[in-house]
Amino acid sequence: MSDKEKLIKAIRKKLSKTELPKELILSEWAKITDVEKFFDSHLSIVQYADKKLSKTFAEVLKIALRKVGIDVHKLAKEINKKGLDKNSILDK
Repeated sequence: MSDKEKLIKAIRKKLSKTELPKELILSEWAKITDVEKFFDSHLSIVQYADKKLSKTFAEVLKIALRKVGIDVHKLAKEINKKGLDKNSILDK
């Protein structure tokens, strides 16, 4: 399993154990109206992307994850102890 797959699997596992709100306000101008669908679609894009993601795309996903209590950097560090590369796929 690749580092990217390990991180995505860990994020999906955390999300499955997290009670997600119906809506999520990221900022004054950004609101997610279907949180579950947002995470599913965005993580699928990360999973199947062959190229680097735009900074904006990755940043929005990290902000949304933080809002529901998931810190990608902390999660990557936890996985790193088990062999995940230091660079999170969301930081590339």
